[in-house]
This record gives sequence, structure tokens and C-alpha cells, in this order.
Amino acid sequence: MIKVIIVDDHPLMLDGIRTALSDSTEIKIIGEAMNGKDLLKLLSTNLPDIILLDIMMPELDGIETLKIVKKKFRHVKVIVLTQFGERRFIKNCIDLGAEGFLLKDCGTSILKDAIIAVFKGGTYFNSYNFNRNKLHKHFKPDILSNREYEILTLIAGDKPCKEIANRLNLSINTVRTYRNRLLIKSGNNTLAGLVQWANDNNLI
Repeated sequence: MIKVIIVDDHPLMLDGIRTALSDSTEIKIIGEAMNGKDLLKLLSTNLPDIILLDIMMPELDGIETLKIVKKKFRHVKVIVLTQFGERRFIKNCIDLGAEGFLLKDCGTSILKDAIIAVFKGGTYFNSYNFNRNKLHKHFKPDILSNREYEILTLIAGDKPCKEIANRLNLSINTVRTYRNRLLIKSGNNTLAGLVQWANDNNLI
């Protein structure tokens, strides 16, 4: 059973997410919070597998909350669930270590898929769907950095994050950050999609 805590300052959104996940046999909501401070109190006594985290909240917003969670509770995974799809939000969340980023209009099936994928050690980013063509025009293959090319090549060789980190003398979190950036730049939610994109663009 995947233990989830929902963090959102809108009661209707909390109700909606709770209802959306209520029929799942794999997911269990173990807590709810309306801001970052309330979440941190919850985490002191009850750790989830995954946090569904809004960005815009009173008291302690999602970005600051994400920083604290990733520093103090490194094994807890975070999926940002927001109505704001601007690149600055996506980039901030990726840089801070979020494993997923979804827009609130993503739909129940996508939300469930994201939770399961992240729980199993993957990532899930569907925010590019809000303006997919714009993102694809912006993120051209030739803007990948040398390090991104290195990591992309190793991912295509089916190397896990730990092995990539050892080979390149990086931390696993750093490798995951690069991997997440590659997923966003390629417009993919899965590593298989990323590798296919790399093949299609003659990058590997």
C-alpha cells in the first residue's frame, strides 16, 4: 500500500483528490495538510511514501516546503500538484528534487499513474502537456549540456542512477536532477520515451 499525504490550502481540492484516490487498492491517504507548517507537524509522527504538494499556500509555500522535506526527509518522495505550469516553477521543483510535477487538471488516471510510477522509483512529469508545442520548440536537442549528453548516453545504456553517479563521481540526487531535466526537455514522462526521443533526434 502506497502511503500518501495531500497538501493543499483549498478544501475542495483536498476533497477532490481524496475522492479521486478513494477507489484505489494501491494507494492510501494517511494525512492531509493545508500548508507547509501543518505538513511538517504531520511528518514528525507519520511519514508517507509520497507527498502531493501544492505550490501556492499560506504560512509556508510549496517551494519552501519542498526544500525542507528534501533536506530532512530524504526518503519521502514529492509530486508537485499545481495549477501553475510556468517553466520557473517546473525548474525550481526539479532542481529541488521533486520526483513529479502535475497540473491540477491532469485527471484521475494520470494522478494514479504518477503516484505508482514515483513509488516504484521513477519520475512523472506531465506539465508539458499544458503547452506541449511551445515546450518542444523551446527545448531543442542542441541545447543539452555536455553533462546532460553524458547522462543521457548512460541512461540509454540502461544504467541505473547509482551506477551513473559512481561513474561520473556525482551524487545520486544530482543524477536524478539531470534525469528529470532530460525528461522535461524531451517532453516525456518515462525513460523509455526519453531514449526513443534521443534516438529520433540522433543523440545516441
